[in-house]
Amino acid sequence: MWDAAVPLDDHTPAFVARQHDLTTHLCERQDRWTRYRQERALHEAKRPILESLHHHWGGRTVFLTRPDVALDNNSAARALRPPVVGRTNYSGSGSIWSAPLAAMRFSILQTVVLWGLKPRHWLSAFFHACVDHGGKTPPDLRAFLPWDRTDERKHQLAQPVPVQGAPVAPIPQGRAELATVDTSSCRRSLRRVSHTTSPMVWTTDIQPDR
Repeated sequence: MWDAAVPLDDHTPAFVARQHDLTTHLCERQDRWTRYRQERALHEAKRPILESLHHHWGGRTVFLTRPDVALDNNSAARALRPPVVGRTNYSGSGSIWSAPLAAMRFSILQTVVLWGLKPRHWLSAFFHACVDHGGKTPPDLRAFLPWDRTDERKHQLAQPVPVQGAPVAPIPQGRAELATVDTSSCRRSLRRVSHTTSPMVWTTDIQPDR
């Protein structure tokens, strides 16, 4: 297993062996597409693909020296799903100024999610701080930066927002009990009424059992 605090060459033999195999395989792939790219008779449809590999190869192989970086961009694609779904549900941003605002909002919330915090709890804490400062943004925002929080505070924000229900008044003494109705002898049935020239209508009939 990879440990960020340990250099790559100082990991377990099994890890080093797998890392060597991966590096060797990618070097062979790089040599192969480099030779293809230098061919004069290369088909024009292949050239843009090889040029893209040439310009972006370093970014595509970051995981060789940074194993904490994923091999694919599935996490980024999943992070984009809420804005994409929102664009369909609420037609996106209705003005130019609201589009950057939405982008900043999604970026902030996704950062909170990446740190393992509950966005609703984090927003609740931030809004309560705004209320405490007279409806204005707190002057020191470091209290809401996940990387500046203690483990205890991060654990608190990783939990759902505590729900505080309204106090329930006791039932006065001597109050008459509410009458209850026994509906076990009733049968609920749905009857569909259709007509050739009118839309379908659903009615509910409750008939006592005989």
